[in-house]
Amino acid sequence: MKEMTVDSFLCFDLPPVAACDQLSRSCDSVFALPDEYGHGKSFCFSYSENSTLQISDLYFYQDIKLTNGRGPLYGALFVLEGTLSIEIQGIEQQVVPKGHACIFMLGSQTCGCSYSAGHSKIINYTLGSTLMGELAAQYVWGGGNTSCETDKGNEPPKLVRIPINAEIKSLLTQIYQCELPSKSLKLLIQAKMLELMTALFALYEQQKSRFKSIKHGDLLAVYKAAEYLEVNMQNPPSIITLAKVVGINDNKLKKQFKLVYGNTVYGYLARLRINKAAKLLHQTELPVSQIALSVGFKHGGHFAKSFKATFSMSPSEYRKNMNGNR
Repeated sequence: MKEMTVDSFLCFDLPPVAACDQLSRSCDSVFALPDEYGHGKSFCFSYSENSTLQISDLYFYQDIKLTNGRGPLYGALFVLEGTLSIEIQGIEQQVVPKGHACIFMLGSQTCGCSYSAGHSKIINYTLGSTLMGELAAQYVWGGGNTSCETDKGNEPPKLVRIPINAEIKSLLTQIYQCELPSKSLKLLIQAKMLELMTALFALYEQQKSRFKSIKHGDLLAVYKAAEYLEVNMQNPPSIITLAKVVGINDNKLKKQFKLVYGNTVYGYLARLRINKAAKLLHQTELPVSQIALSVGFKHGGHFAKSFKATFSMSPSEYRKNMNGNR
């Protein structure tokens, strides 16, 4: 894995005349990924000394570890593409895959992030400790405490990974799709991020209540199992092997996986495969047979039948429909 520091990013202010899209017209600065590591940009919005937003759309040529980070930091990040691994001094590494968010409260600990090779699309929002504490105190997380004290050494750093639900997806989509003058858009994005933080804490409280019968370590194992299935959908493990990989009993894995995801392990895998195939049909020109193999279907007929059961059309019909019959 190649290492780079935060200073490796090239920062430049955007002149108004150079704006080419909504984000570039509204952000305060842009960080460009150096050519040796990949390509892409991170749009930065500065709201106050302790509140910033970065909307990143990057492509890494290989796995990259970003070092030189340090708290105090409070906020949340949302992984829309790729996989992010967070390493914080004093706690276990946290892997945040696509479709997940992570609430963080970090004191003066050093931290680092590792990005998987390929497309990485991440929204990272930080805010002041007072506001973060007030938000946290309203939910199970806070326990009535209205201040964040991790930076004073009174509490250990906290990282909590949460699967993104439909409400949060909708709010994220609004950020990307909104069309307003630059100054208005910047303020709207800030309001949406605060709304996202509230929704994320509410979701955490809901899930903590819903999964209160599951130990925290077992819940992390279930999340890890789902992540492992996504990475290995072409050649998935048996449930016994999967249970060993994530470190819990296979019967417990089956029971708790269904409670968390509302589906069996293999039912969840089937959905992953079909959704990935739909994405490839829309975004690439790969032959249908090759797409079927890439997501783990050994027989084209089985793939076509499963796809039609989900989308009510064949893979070829779906591609034509998504691409405007081109």
